[in-house]
Amino acid sequence: MPEKYTIMVVPKATSKMRSCKVSEKAIQISMSVLIVCVVAVGLFTYQFFSYRSRANQLMPLRMNYNQQKVRLQTISQTTANLKKDIDRLEKFNRKFRVILGLPKMEENIQQVSGMGGGLEETLIEFAQKREHEFINRMQRDLNDLSLQAQKQQDNLLELSEVVEDKKSLLASTPSIWPTRGWLTSSYGYRNSPFTGQREMHKGIDIATRFNQPVKAPADGVVTYAGRKGGLGKVIVVEHGYGYSTRFGHNSRLVAKVGDRVKRGQIICYVGNTGRSTGPHLHYELRINGVPVNPFNYLLN
Repeated sequence: MPEKYTIMVVPKATSKMRSCKVSEKAIQISMSVLIVCVVAVGLFTYQFFSYRSRANQLMPLRMNYNQQKVRLQTISQTTANLKKDIDRLEKFNRKFRVILGLPKMEENIQQVSGMGGGLEETLIEFAQKREHEFINRMQRDLNDLSLQAQKQQDNLLELSEVVEDKKSLLASTPSIWPTRGWLTSSYGYRNSPFTGQREMHKGIDIATRFNQPVKAPADGVVTYAGRKGGLGKVIVVEHGYGYSTRFGHNSRLVAKVGDRVKRGQIICYVGNTGRSTGPHLHYELRINGVPVNPFNYLLN
């Protein structure tokens, strides 16, 4: 027979004493449960304060992460804008070299890497794996952009030296848009809007509102002002150095044969004369009588 223990409970001094018998096994089970509860409470308390301590330690890291994220996004946007500016400058240099007859620039083989994706890494991954990668990538990008900017600066220095010797050539080179509008037909072969057959389009078409002013793209002398077949009312300007321009489909001609015109001077107004489907300017550029793509010479 297992031993039993008697537990006596006295609620108050005047109350009747109560007692109950408990087996040794029940006491052992109760003690085991109590020990398990105490250990569980201890572990929970330890884990609670441990996680709380870790959270306090991670708070500065989280704040630093958010600050780094904002800085990286700002630097990324600045880098992208700088690259766009350098690309525009490079295109300007290429066109200017064509005008001045200088050799082409070497192709720029350096590429600036993108700055997306990694900013959404988790906190620990960012702190442990990605930080140095971002910093190194940005450093490479900035180094590449610095080299490109230096290259463009050297090109501009070369161009400025040539410009001093070729001011007359530059003044005579058609380099501004003759009117503002939308480029509706480029230079080169196209299907005729009238016959549907393939034909050579010797200029560019700029659609705009009726009677929009047309300006001389460079200094020159008007050598023709009148009607010319399908081009309707036409003006032809000789600029010297082999350059000549012609402007077709005009509504009204301002300049006359023999007039000397300056770059930006109004010479006629956009119309719809001749064989035309709507108000637009047909603009041609010729060098020694041979049509070339005017778009390659437009700087603005």
